[in-house]
Amino acid sequence: ATQTRGFVCDGTTIFQWDLKAEDTGVAETFTEISSLPDVLGDERAIAKYITYNTYRLILTAENAIQWFFTDPNDTEFVGFESSESNPDKTVRAMSFGGNIWVFSNYSYDIFSYTGSSDDPYDVASGATGKIGCTNGDTIAVHGDFMFWMGQGETSNDNVYMASVGCAITE
Repeated sequence: ATQTRGFVCDGTTIFQWDLKAEDTGVAETFTEISSLPDVLGDERAIAKYITYNTYRLILTAENAIQWFFTDPNDTEFVGFESSESNPDKTVRAMSFGGNIWVFSNYSYDIFSYTGSSDDPYDVASGATGKIGCTNGDTIAVHGDFMFWMGQGETSNDNVYMASVGCAITE
């Protein structure tokens, strides 16, 4: 399937636009995605970061410990996951190497696509670690490598690097 929409998040709101629009008409296709999920009862999620994986929009909310996903090629959020290894706040979910790396303050979990429409992501045995992320803005991907400012139970404020093969170095 070909992706026909682009997405951008300004730190509170998600916008979409038509990728096939003519240059002069792109601005007219910008629309806000207003169907953000509810967190903590009826409080609306504040969109902090977005990423994309298996034709699903992935949302990290400023005010939630979970991360959220849509159905394929849709903008309605239909499910959520939370960190498996440590129940601390999700700092950022990031698509990398075909997986979703979910960073919390003091841990990470690597969620893989399961193929199930009911539960599309799961953490494989051993796909967790005790290195978190100090701030979601520090995560950067360059080719087959991802870098972030990390912290953990035994270390603080180090720069970490992961390769697509999941090797992590300090």
